[in-house]
Amino acid sequence: MKKIFGIMLALALVLSLSLVTVTSVVADVHAVEVAVLENTITTEAQYTIAFNTTKTLAIGATVSIEFPPDTTVPTTYETGDVAVEGQDISQGDIAVDGQVVTITLPAGIGAPTKVAVVFKETAGITNPTTQGDYTLRVRTSQEPNWVTSASYPIRLLDKSTYEFVYQMPEMIWVGEAAGVDLTLQTKVAGVEGYDDVEIAFEKEGPGNVEFEVWNGAAWDSFSNLGTWSVGSLAAVYTETTPFRLTFDKVGVYTITFELWDLGYGLLVTDDATAVVTGVSIDVTLNKGWNLISLPIVPDDSAIGAVLADVMDDVISVHQYRVSIGDWLIYAPPDFTTLTTIEDGKAYWINMANARTLTVIGQAIAPPGYGPPPSAYGVVEGWNMLGFKSMEPIHAGVYLEGTEWVRIYGFDLAQGGWFPLVATDNMTPGLGYWVAFSQAGTIYP
Repeated sequence: MKKIFGIMLALALVLSLSLVTVTSVVADVHAVEVAVLENTITTEAQYTIAFNTTKTLAIGATVSIEFPPDTTVPTTYETGDVAVEGQDISQGDIAVDGQVVTITLPAGIGAPTKVAVVFKETAGITNPTTQGDYTLRVRTSQEPNWVTSASYPIRLLDKSTYEFVYQMPEMIWVGEAAGVDLTLQTKVAGVEGYDDVEIAFEKEGPGNVEFEVWNGAAWDSFSNLGTWSVGSLAAVYTETTPFRLTFDKVGVYTITFELWDLGYGLLVTDDATAVVTGVSIDVTLNKGWNLISLPIVPDDSAIGAVLADVMDDVISVHQYRVSIGDWLIYAPPDFTTLTTIEDGKAYWINMANARTLTVIGQAIAPPGYGPPPSAYGVVEGWNMLGFKSMEPIHAGVYLEGTEWVRIYGFDLAQGGWFPLVATDNMTPGLGYWVAFSQAGTIYP
């Protein structure tokens, strides 16, 4: 009987020990996630460690974080280098023991069940020297057991791994689309690819830039800045994306191309210089009749293009052509024989309301990029004449070499008609009636 009782007692003890062994205890810390920005090797980075907790983190409780051995952990911190739930931690509430940083929670932290600890870049946590997947460990004073985080990657990738290759045009005309083939390619092979990648682009300069990106079927437009999804980057990668850039003002621009991975931050940045040439002129249009001319060669001389910004107030446009001895008229939709507005020629424009017409173009096209400088033939008698200069010039100087007799300008702001003599200035943007005693040519 004693033998049987001893066997039963031993069996009960074994069963009891077995039950103790398999009983699970809910850990205080769980679901630890780590985000590193920037996550390249040997880089001082911002670490965000987020975890769930099943116990109340009271005032004075501590959170300890053990970084992996190859991570550089400073021994001292300034107030504000570390934050818990958005609240900066004081210098005196941070203790360091090797790879372990212990933070004493401040008053006002509340009792969160989800906690985010942020080591800012100023904290000086430096990523390992070897690429790979890493984990760190977290525990609180409420539960001494370490809990290992989900893995987070540290990459070899830096600005030398991928690169942008492109050629910005030497000559970019204001108002005209300039084509740029932007190639993103591998510079250092053997790097693990990225899965959620965008190209960002923006400008710095005196005017606006319209970016257009070819999506394979049509052009997608962005004003001044935008992003373009690349998708995944393989370890060895080459892809060319056609861009078009249209500038609305003359000057020097900086175009910045950036490569971003949405999970890991900025990967590559590159600045391009765009030199935009050309000129623009503002022509005042009063309500009623205006005798105007263009002192520059417009990028597009079609009447609809030149007047596009003020077209809703244009009643009609008229030009007298001495070559046919008759008027050409633009008065849509009923009557349209005038189709262009060209430099150096004069036009009557009848406006429903006062507006300012801005025209973009060139004073004289550089060699190889357009026609030679303009010359304007005149006939004996009265000619409607434009003024081809961006600066005022004495009438006698501008018309030198011709046999001119009389000049009249028209400007409602000056009371209507006014005569000019040789020493009076002709004004950019205005048109004139000029009488010649014989045919000739004006070379502005």
